[in-house]
Amino acid sequence: TTGARPHAVVELLHTRCPVRVHVHTGLDGAPFLQRWLEIRNEDTKPVGISAADTWSGIMAEGDAFPEPDSLSTPYSLGWFAGNNWAREGRFVWEPLTSSVTRHLTMRGPYGTSGYQCPFFLLRRDRPPEQYFVFSLAWSGPWQARVLSDAGLYQVLQVRMGLEGPAPLRVLAPGEMAVVPALHIGAVAG
Repeated sequence: TTGARPHAVVELLHTRCPVRVHVHTGLDGAPFLQRWLEIRNEDTKPVGISAADTWSGIMAEGDAFPEPDSLSTPYSLGWFAGNNWAREGRFVWEPLTSSVTRHLTMRGPYGTSGYQCPFFLLRRDRPPEQYFVFSLAWSGPWQARVLSDAGLYQVLQVRMGLEGPAPLRVLAPGEMAVVPALHIGAVAG
């Protein structure tokens, strides 16, 4: 759509299982976009959702990696490392090592995310300085995977979404579920 708040929808249809996914991406004029999924069971039988990543994509590539085939990358991961009571505000920066996938997964008691906030930052440590901000609108268990590869692929790749044992949810015939929104921002300087 067009207007003050652009909104795009991509429709995906599974080839073997009759499941239809609408990938919604919206903008509000700020440097953030909002992404959420609508998953509909179009079968006559119940269907289980085993995974739901709201975002899976490449954030930077090629020229963003000035030293190919290095073990170091120009990116660092910033996140709240504490998941215990009174430690939830302990924010740390960790450099990303090339070709090593960094997993963030938070599972607290009783199906919650514990004291952990579903939020992290990616920072480009070399000029031009740049930040990517990720925040999932969800209070339950969540996960994120970050790969910074300065070698063969030269990409910064991120996946983030819900976490839990499969199935995350079982959809009745014709039922639709909405996966919580992920807010993603790109900020320079």
